[in-house]
Amino acid sequence: MSSTLLEMLPILLGALELAVLIVLCLRYFSFRRSIAPAFFTFGLASYLISNVYWVAYDLLRPETRMPFAANEFGEIGLFLLFASTLNTVFRGRFAAARRETLCAALFAAASAALWIGWSGEWVEDILVGLCFGYFLCVCARSLKQSEALSRLEWRLLGGLTALLLLLQGGTFFLPGPWASAADYAAYGVLFFILLCALGRTLLALRRGRDPAALTALSFSCFAWTESTLYMSAGVFYVAAELLLLVCLPLLLIALRREEAAL
Repeated sequence: MSSTLLEMLPILLGALELAVLIVLCLRYFSFRRSIAPAFFTFGLASYLISNVYWVAYDLLRPETRMPFAANEFGEIGLFLLFASTLNTVFRGRFAAARRETLCAALFAAASAALWIGWSGEWVEDILVGLCFGYFLCVCARSLKQSEALSRLEWRLLGGLTALLLLLQGGTFFLPGPWASAADYAAYGVLFFILLCALGRTLLALRRGRDPAALTALSFSCFAWTESTLYMSAGVFYVAAELLLLVCLPLLLIALRREEAAL
């Protein structure tokens, strides 16, 4: 199986999953008690359009780069709509989260700088980075306001993300063998955080945790999976795509529980 087909298969499965989730949203959400399900459903639709465009473009123009493609607009819509979903769920909560929000913004800015270094696409990476950064900030604030993470977990997350950025940045300056080692170490950090986030979300789901905390955890897990995709290539990219297929249904389950608790 070629690498292109291997990378495309999870995208096709994701498009099918997104279509099913949209149908389930239309079937199970009333859209009357809260506008959050509407934002969420439109976000899924934006993601579906992005995936369908990516597959079509890859089939019609393989190995051809475009300075700015329509799938980026779909991803921008996804991030803004998912951020609006969380803002609606956490409306009226005023717990201070300045430090966490600032750290998320700095991580997003550093990530965008890395994307530019890898691709050289300034306009695209800055625009997507701004929208993704906003989504990350909303996720961080939601985690803080729902008390989904302990103080120790916040410290571990901060330390690991700082280490990740140092390793990824080091690949630009270190000599060949050391750059390769730093790259693999960065993948280790990326997927360690991702698996921990996924496990934390599944544990909260199993224990019937507060719906707000479950919502914050599931959306934050999705956000980190997207960040992992942006920082991965080859087999690691495929692995992140497969884990994304697990994350997506958790968003729907969390939002349904949140709506039921209203």
